[in-house]
Amino acid sequence: MHEKNPKLEKAFSLALQNRQNNLEVAENLYKEILKKDPNNFQSNFFLGILSAQTKKFDIAKQLLNKASETDPDNVDAHNNLGNVLKELGEYQKSKNCFQKAIQIQPNFALAHNNLGAVLQELGEYQKAALSYQKAIQIQPNFAEAHSNLGATLKELGERQKAISCYQEAIKIQPDNAEAHYNLGIVFKELGEYQKAITCNEKAINLKPSHVRAYSNMLLTSLHLEKVDPQYYLTKTKEFRFSLKPVSDDLLLKYQFDGRPKKLKIGFVTSDFGNHPGGFFSLSTLRELKKKNFDLIAYSNYDRKDEFAHNFNQTLLRTAINYHFSNKAMVSAGYGYIDTSSYDKNENQITSAENRIYEQFILRNNLGKFNFLHRYRLEQRWVNSLGYTELLHRFRYYLEISYPITENWHLVVSDEIMINFEPDLFNQNRLFGGIRYKFSKDLAFQLGYLKNHFSDISFDRISLTVAFRTDFIAKALQK
Repeated sequence: MHEKNPKLEKAFSLALQNRQNNLEVAENLYKEILKKDPNNFQSNFFLGILSAQTKKFDIAKQLLNKASETDPDNVDAHNNLGNVLKELGEYQKSKNCFQKAIQIQPNFALAHNNLGAVLQELGEYQKAALSYQKAIQIQPNFAEAHSNLGATLKELGERQKAISCYQEAIKIQPDNAEAHYNLGIVFKELGEYQKAITCNEKAINLKPSHVRAYSNMLLTSLHLEKVDPQYYLTKTKEFRFSLKPVSDDLLLKYQFDGRPKKLKIGFVTSDFGNHPGGFFSLSTLRELKKKNFDLIAYSNYDRKDEFAHNFNQTLLRTAINYHFSNKAMVSAGYGYIDTSSYDKNENQITSAENRIYEQFILRNNLGKFNFLHRYRLEQRWVNSLGYTELLHRFRYYLEISYPITENWHLVVSDEIMINFEPDLFNQNRLFGGIRYKFSKDLAFQLGYLKNHFSDISFDRISLTVAFRTDFIAKALQK
């Protein structure tokens, strides 16, 4: 038994009210208790739950893991930790948590259902079906388990059985919008289009913001022999107006101060990429750009293709340099990168990175050959999928140039990146090309770049315009 604590009881009461201000007060109370008692089970557990509710899954993972260690026999701690790990994509660990909860309490229907969900994510559909069936056996009126079983049976090709499961879920919980939607999907696959439309309409009535139900209803309507244009137009308009911002925080507030500003136009579609929709939209986007609009095009589909990743990186970097001579220099700097991920993990599509770096640059000559050596240490705070991790990396860059004429130079370079964390050697950049020097400070460079990773390589034609100057030195010369 855990001792009663007035602050705990107050925090729990506030959390139950589920209002933003109250949640923040509850969170602060839990944190206050943990400062004095880091192993307090209730505070670790409930703060972990609150963190998961606010999508802070990395923090929730730490807190719930601590709670499960403090009270190893608490099934709720294991179950909730399993849910958080599933959200983080750590499916095997999530599976272990649910199995631990079931081991402690074999008749824990919710854990059986959750185990089925993670087995489904792992593609173990037969085992997932058995878990859902066990949950239903323990709790026959478990609507979510019936619906989940239907989804698994659908994946196994047993559509009629899937229909029965969805219908049973709806019988138990008539307002289950997701069950109506999933039932519509199966009817569509079976060619029963009118039934599919009816199911999607029910899902929309129950949940007007159900985007997928709207989308499937409109797509299914196209399969009908006769489609009422007015009906289709009405439903399309409803679909448009049902789309609401994901969060009020994402709303851009436009403040007019009397000065003319560009009008921002945003385009969102899953078809930006190697798809006809992406190609056909280019001419429209170009024309709008000519009209001096500020355009934002965003693909809401996780895809990696050549077309979508042609322009995928924003890099901001600044540094303080100290020159020992015209041959040697040290730097310390800061960089920010917002980029589409090259990582082999398909779920890690984008990342934002803050980095601090220290480097030493050395130049030397051997006959007509010019050598540039750059030794760089980087401390990188990489934010991806909602959590941040600190990574360390060493980079060595070697450039060799040979003057053909006074202005034209042959250039070959290679850069190897060594991680202090796993995947020691996972990236190498090789370049070969020509450089034209307009002056000491301005140069043009064209060539072939091969960016090689452990699992993929990118071949590029690289075009670079480099401008470098030392304003302090120029000022001192005056």
